[in-house]
Amino acid sequence: MRYRITSILFAIIISVYCASCSFPESDWVDLESDYDHILNILGVINIDESENSFIGIYRTTNLNELSSILISVDTIGYYKFDENEKQGQEDGYWEIDSIYAPAAIINNAQVTVMDESGNSYPFSFIEKTTIIDTIYFDTTVVVYGQSIFFDTTYYDTSNTYINLYMDTTGSFKAQSNAKYDLLVNAPGYDLVTGSLVTPSKPEFNHELMQDTISQSNNYQVYFEAMESRGLITGRILFNKDGEFSLHDDWCGGILENSISFDNGNHEISPASCDNQGLDLDPELFLLRLIAMDDNYYEYFMTAEIGDYSNFLLSSPTTKGRSIGVEGGFGIFGAIGSDYKLVTAIP
Repeated sequence: MRYRITSILFAIIISVYCASCSFPESDWVDLESDYDHILNILGVINIDESENSFIGIYRTTNLNELSSILISVDTIGYYKFDENEKQGQEDGYWEIDSIYAPAAIINNAQVTVMDESGNSYPFSFIEKTTIIDTIYFDTTVVVYGQSIFFDTTYYDTSNTYINLYMDTTGSFKAQSNAKYDLLVNAPGYDLVTGSLVTPSKPEFNHELMQDTISQSNNYQVYFEAMESRGLITGRILFNKDGEFSLHDDWCGGILENSISFDNGNHEISPASCDNQGLDLDPELFLLRLIAMDDNYYEYFMTAEIGDYSNFLLSSPTTKGRSIGVEGGFGIFGAIGSDYKLVTAIP
């Protein structure tokens, strides 16, 4: 009762006090920015042979500017209603995907990566990659008791928009423990340069690693010791009817631990393995070691935690930082990876 009376008195005092307050009108005010735009760089040198290095180039934007623009519409496929879903005379509908691109993308820059021997590698702008899947349908027929075998081939074409600068000549092969420089020259903007030293390539110690791990118990991950920092991740490869897909809800979800490679091993803590409506039979578990150079680690691992945040942001931010680049914002960093497939049990 005392708490309720106190609350009522507090509300009355605030009401009386605010009765004499004058509040500003609730009209919206357009904020404007007046400054010379500079470039934002997202540059990653990848020492993995199967992965591409890339440079993303954007510019700073005005406060009243759209962040993305519609560039095309892609027809994904036709969805056919079943008997319970069918309404009226329609048998189904076409699924349409709207394709957007960053409004601040820079696609006319001259981008060059140079190694410590003085070799220069031009990176060209690539808007999209086209993937062609070949699909075979068995159309065997029986004519007068005789089977006739032949296949019908369909080609399924899909486009993935990337808007990145890459080496299109196949001549750039990033090496471990090597120095690389970046030069970005975009018309109308200040020259941007960058520099980094790639990390050593991480390697699992397969002789010490277990082929089966239990998510309910601590387990050790072993790798070759080296002076580097990075990340270890794990994803369940969920097998459904012979089709594998990444699954983040199986027995604890996603594994992501920052690690140091100095000691050659890292201990993973147990995960929660309560049955969440999923089949908890043993599944394939894809482990990945990621070694990072100093620039990459500081930008994505250290700076993300140390930078400012407020209640409007769901996480800290690295906006406005320049690590590994001069003349603009962003990051010029390097990574290398190794993978191991094990069996995970609850």
